[in-house]
Amino acid sequence: AVLQIILIKDIVFIKLFVNVMKIWIGFLLFIYVKENINKIPIRKIVDYSTYLFIISIPICLVFKNSILWNDSGNLYSKVRLQLFFYEPSALAYQLTVLTIFAVYYLFNSKNRKDKRKYVTFIFALSILIYFSKSLTGFLCIAISLASMYIAYAYQNKSFKILALNVFTILLSSLFLFIFLRSNSPISLRLLDVISGNDTSFSYRLFGGYSVMTNALNNTNLLGIGFGNLNTAQVALNYGNYGLIGVISNSFMYFITEGGICAIAYLFFIIGYLIKNVHKNKSILKIGLFVFIITTQIPGGYFTDPMNWIIYGIICSKSNL
Repeated sequence: AVLQIILIKDIVFIKLFVNVMKIWIGFLLFIYVKENINKIPIRKIVDYSTYLFIISIPICLVFKNSILWNDSGNLYSKVRLQLFFYEPSALAYQLTVLTIFAVYYLFNSKNRKDKRKYVTFIFALSILIYFSKSLTGFLCIAISLASMYIAYAYQNKSFKILALNVFTILLSSLFLFIFLRSNSPISLRLLDVISGNDTSFSYRLFGGYSVMTNALNNTNLLGIGFGNLNTAQVALNYGNYGLIGVISNSFMYFITEGGICAIAYLFFIIGYLIKNVHKNKSILKIGLFVFIITTQIPGGYFTDPMNWIIYGIICSKSNL
């Protein structure tokens, strides 16, 4: 950041300062969660948060207003649930995190009462994710839960688990076939993504690459300045490289602003996450790791506090 202030002439100092402070706060949050995980009542937080979301289901079905529902829509769905979040995708993000925890607690439940509770939680959260019509949320939760189930099956080898694997594969295949044959907004968009007709999702995945590489070349790997990607000057300079508004990919966004230092920072964080996942082999941490990486590819914000909380949980010594 200091080098950018010195070497970049048209940098907006206030934006840089705010962004760097966000990163520092996120890192401190990561350290706090990592070191104090056993003092945080995570299971109670998950349970009470899910109860609040369950209560919100009848409320959002009765009161269909602009506070609870986003009516700006897109080509596939005109009305999407956002509750009190700033957009439906942000709601799906929080719901997916809770679902991952609920699935983990279901795997580790020792009595029928807990199993019924977490099955109910998963069902209710899935309803809300569907109402959000978030393709990113749908894909990320599918990949994350699949990784958790594979890890669970690998760690619990038995004939019963083998039979359950076969049943799960058949049931998943049937569900996927029915889902793709339906005319739901998510399935229609997913088919367009697969066929390459969804330009919006393509931009989320690949649109920032040209901007990122040219920004690195033009600044000698220094980056355009933390917090400066959404300035008018950058929009003018990089519009010809395909920049439309902002870069959706969280990692590309961070690298474009931070340059080689951001790349080193990402290598350190992701490498540290992988090391702890491999060391601990926790089903929960595997699911959270897959989620936190996949969700930042099509969208999200690198400085989102929830990202750093999840980093802290993954890197903690707790055997969650």
